[in-house]
Amino acid sequence: WRFSIGDSDPHNWKGYRIFSANESGSTDVGRKIFYKPSVVLEPGYAMVYFGTGDRVHPLNLAVVDRMYAVKDKEQTSAKFEPDLVDLTDDTLQTSTDATTLQTMATNLDTGFGWYIKLNVNTGEKALSSPLAYNKVVYFTTYAPNLTSTDPCEPGNLGVSRLYALDYLNGEAVMNYDKSNGATLAGSDRSTVLG
Repeated sequence: WRFSIGDSDPHNWKGYRIFSANESGSTDVGRKIFYKPSVVLEPGYAMVYFGTGDRVHPLNLAVVDRMYAVKDKEQTSAKFEPDLVDLTDDTLQTSTDATTLQTMATNLDTGFGWYIKLNVNTGEKALSSPLAYNKVVYFTTYAPNLTSTDPCEPGNLGVSRLYALDYLNGEAVMNYDKSNGATLAGSDRSTVLG
């Protein structure tokens, strides 16, 4: 949501839903946003970064959560995932097809942002606020390691990761996976924290 509260008369204040992570009619729903976003001001828009994840049910494996970068172009109607560029497959860093790369670059430039599905590690979710700093957006995530259904059971702590992504296009910016040599790829988007 964006609230416009600049008018001195509170009766003129307005609220607009600018994005919905759970589009009506979709079967892929259940994503929740618990933590405040990080915002970067760019010419003509504000880029809003946030992740989804249910902190009340951290062991839930049924929902595929996301990391989002949504452009607030002062739109007055909600945008949905089809209005964003899906960067889950890391096409920008792995494709050699010039047409595909140009199309994605154009869509990132003119569209309403990007998202990455957290579908590699089952149950992975963002359970904290992201941080955009020096043209890099940092997300931390948690993926449960279910050895039992009891969250207090030893060994049931799960795995936390740190993602470091280019703030405009979601590409890896750190060489976290040394097996690639100096080449950045999707496996370099994150590193295990513990």
